[in-house]
Amino acid sequence: MSSKPLTPERRRTLIKLAAISIGIDLILSLGELPFIAALPIAMSSEEIAEALISTLIARHEIKLDFIDRLFGFLPIPGVTAVTVRVIRELFF
Repeated sequence: MSSKPLTPERRRTLIKLAAISIGIDLILSLGELPFIAALPIAMSSEEIAEALISTLIARHEIKLDFIDRLFGFLPIPGVTAVTVRVIRELFF
């Protein structure tokens, strides 16, 4: 599953990527709170922005597959494709 071995340096890199991704996702989620009445539109635009950001974050360090992206679209604050991939690499 992992393209690179899980060294201590790799582990630190993965944790940093997850922290950045979670932080950005939480900021985007807080930004959509005033528009919660337009729930489907706000959620879909936030999820699209999150997917683009996850792709940019992961570009050189990790490879996102379909499962990562699918779970990344869940409208749960802090759950992104990057965090799903990091959890899969660290624990599985």
